[in-house]
Amino acid sequence: RMTSPVPYRGWIMKVTPDGRTIPWAVGLREPNGLGLDPQGRLFAIANQGDWVGSSSFYRIEQGKFYGHVPDLIWREDFQGGRQPLDLPVAELDRLRTPAAVVFPYGDMSNSPTQPVWDSTGGRFGPFAGQAFLGEMNQPYLMRLMLEDVGGETQGAVTPFLRDTSNPKLNRGSNRLAFDAEGNLWIGQSLH
Repeated sequence: RMTSPVPYRGWIMKVTPDGRTIPWAVGLREPNGLGLDPQGRLFAIANQGDWVGSSSFYRIEQGKFYGHVPDLIWREDFQGGRQPLDLPVAELDRLRTPAAVVFPYGDMSNSPTQPVWDSTGGRFGPFAGQAFLGEMNQPYLMRLMLEDVGGETQGAVTPFLRDTSNPKLNRGSNRLAFDAEGNLWIGQSLH
């Protein structure tokens, strides 16, 4: 089982222009990328594993807990000897912030990567405001469609590109970026 043996493992940290580091949010088992949506809101991925049954996409807000329990050990209210792993599951569930999107394990994604939003003004296609992300273990690109309902972000994921028969897209699509012409660039770690 994964633990949090060093301070702030599994946390999102804010670094200010003057160099101060502020613990922002906790509980991301294996975060692999964050991104800002067109409204400037922060989102992150948490990959599946212990305490996190399937990879998830979260809207990150200050002080929130996103599910990976061992990371709580670095939160101030646990600094008096309270052990997160000793808490009843019901109490942990009350602390947990639900995901905006949960990826169907295996069918859609095992280890999703950095989200990037289409801000190309239609140059990339009819996807304005939608997010794209890669996958570490499959030659996939996925598209996220998000909406806000009652102040909460929720959405769905769908395949955008699955290049399994003639793989020009390799596994390990780790970082994505749009350029000024509307092209989507993908940084891959081949394996």
